[in-house]
Amino acid sequence: MLKSLVHPCITLVFKHLGFAQSEVDSLKTALNSTSDPEIKLSTLDALTRALVRANDPQQEVFLKQYLQQASALKEYDLLTSKSRFLIQYYLNQRLTDKAELLADSLLNLQDYFKESSSLGHLKLKRAAAYYDKNLLSKAIADYQQSAEHFMTSGDSIFAADAFFFGGQALSDVNDFLQAIQNYERAEQLYDLLGDQQYAILVGAELTSLYKKNGFVDKSIQERERLIQKARANEDNLSYLQLLGQNVIAYYSKRNFEKMNGYLNAMDALEDSVTDPYSKFYYDRFKANYRLLLACGMGELSQAK
Repeated sequence: MLKSLVHPCITLVFKHLGFAQSEVDSLKTALNSTSDPEIKLSTLDALTRALVRANDPQQEVFLKQYLQQASALKEYDLLTSKSRFLIQYYLNQRLTDKAELLADSLLNLQDYFKESSSLGHLKLKRAAAYYDKNLLSKAIADYQQSAEHFMTSGDSIFAADAFFFGGQALSDVNDFLQAIQNYERAEQLYDLLGDQQYAILVGAELTSLYKKNGFVDKSIQERERLIQKARANEDNLSYLQLLGQNVIAYYSKRNFEKMNGYLNAMDALEDSVTDPYSKFYYDRFKANYRLLLACGMGELSQAK
């Protein structure tokens, strides 16, 4: 099977282009300089990578060309792997119907796929289109099937994404138990991949789900585990977010001593926040909850 890499002959073309041209211009010139279908596909692969990386609106035109070229060469797995960028482009542009239509049309080719990841990519993206259209049952089905396809192919990072997004959709329909299972699978996979930031993000979603369903103590307990992980990884923004969530949780329990302790812990991290928006948000958050703390302590004093 043709590898989705820059063809060696492209390098020869570059030698005649000079160094004044940009990578994209050079690749466009190389594309127009060959009639070899395999070199065209390799060049389009490199060109679309550059355009997607730069979020250039020209990506739509050349992604379509890539899909046409891959289809002509009957490289259906390469076609579906690349199609996810075009589908995502449509989703980003709020062209949800176009994204869904493209995913549907390519799923009609599934008999030609050799890799289970091809089905995984298409169902993951179609699920996102369904989610945007609030077709939650369809989104959940595609997210779950996508995760299974990626687990079969060994693409753990995409499987983790599918479990995570599926968990969000399941939470939206109040399928509490299945949402928990999805979040737990996603966190485990991100942990195995060494992506601690996403593992913490998923764990934070899970703690919010516990709190939403009335298991406040369980949410606090799980959040404590994540706080230790965030601190160990020096992920101060996640650390702050988790501390703040426990401030809210302890306020709901009227445990003002614990609430004050977490606010003090947030104060200790103040110098680590350099982003102006985040700093403004957390400064306001702490001011609001210190006011609530003062009111709560006053109520407690009066009760005594």
